[in-house]
Amino acid sequence: APEGSYPVQAVEVPGADRPRFFVDPSGFERYDRYLDMLEALPPEQMALLMRDVSPLLGEALAELGTDVTVSGSVLEAVDQMLAVPVLRGDVELVQPKVLFEYADPALEGLTDLQKQVLRMGPDNVERLQSYLRNMREAFVR
Repeated sequence: APEGSYPVQAVEVPGADRPRFFVDPSGFERYDRYLDMLEALPPEQMALLMRDVSPLLGEALAELGTDVTVSGSVLEAVDQMLAVPVLRGDVELVQPKVLFEYADPALEGLTDLQKQVLRMGPDNVERLQSYLRNMREAFVR
């Protein structure tokens, strides 16, 4: 997991009984090293690696009683991450209980994977998506 907690900015609103919350961009850099490591392996090699381990992953999935294919699962996950919007500017959060949620219902309605990718920040989302587009292309060849 990235070091530290997920940073949030609290903005006091005059006359309001509680502050408004926003994603703190200082937290985006927590993901830089993960993307650096990913990008150190060319996407074409990652695609080959995924193909090489697919039979073993398929056996493991079968042992778990699932009938999904490895290639289908990989492509589904990649497509989910490619569908993550690149958010620039302030992203408002709400705190209905203990954890923060996105104030925008469209963002909160994203899958857990997509919401995790959003936490990386717009520049890192673009880096990840660029890598995944290239990896996906090599994977389906």
